Amino acid sequence: MILNNCSKLPKEVLNENQTVELLSDLQIAASYSDQHSSSIRDSARIRLAWGILKQHNVSQVEFDSTLAWYGRNVDEYEKVLEKVKVSIENKKKQIIVDQEKENKRSNNDLWITSPNIVLSSIGNEILTFNINNPEIEKGDNITWSLRMQQTPQYYLLLGVEYNDGHIRYITNTNSSRSKLELSLQTDTASVPIRLFGQIVISDNSVFPIYIDSISLQYSPFDSLEYRRKFNIQNTLNHKLNVKPKTPVDTTSNIIR
Repeated sequence: MILNNCSKLPKEVLNENQTVELLSDLQIAASYSDQHSSSIRDSARIRLAWGILKQHNVSQVEFDSTLAWYGRNVDEYEKVLEKVKVSIENKKKQIIVDQEKENKRSNNDLWITSPNIVLSSIGNEILTFNINNPEIEKGDNITWSLRMQQTPQYYLLLGVEYNDGHIRYITNTNSSRSKLELSLQTDTASVPIRLFGQIVISDNSVFPIYIDSISLQYSPFDSLEYRRKFNIQNTLNHKLNVKPKTPVDTTSNIIR
């Protein structure tokens, strides 16, 4: 009974999870302030700490009471500090992930592998990619571009699958240019859940084919471009497995 009474938190004291989250953010803020000590005044440090308390919906009384209670319960405080270390590391990792996503978004390029590839009759006869949960938004315009040193007959396809099951795609079979590009306008009413594409060389006698400058760019919604492009694209209102004109060589697939 005595142990239970001691471990029961007073009304003004934050529970363990709340304390861990609050102390983690405070320590991260303190570390940031120390790194920029030459440009951050003490008054700004205080405002930053107050802002974190407000963000966590914690009053000064609750904060002081929490620190006082854990000061009298050292074992519990040590447990909290260990969890604070783990929380800070997780927050740092998440910050890095968010920054990488933001950098990728600012670069507008979804292509994550090498921009250069060689197609040959030994193993890599076809280039395909399949990106699940692409970091694009409704109405974004997708452009897949690449360059071939030769100008063979080819079959190029770029498509998107939506969360409601329908697929939209566009194709090109022109062989007069070495610079290839397909532009696909996504729907503004459905969420894209998969991007896919492929290039198939019709005549294997021209191998090897050297491809470079591969990119998969996207641009934000543009109402004028949307009207123009959306009306000329092929639409399928049911689930469809789009197949190439020749069997897929899975060793050349680029999957994410």
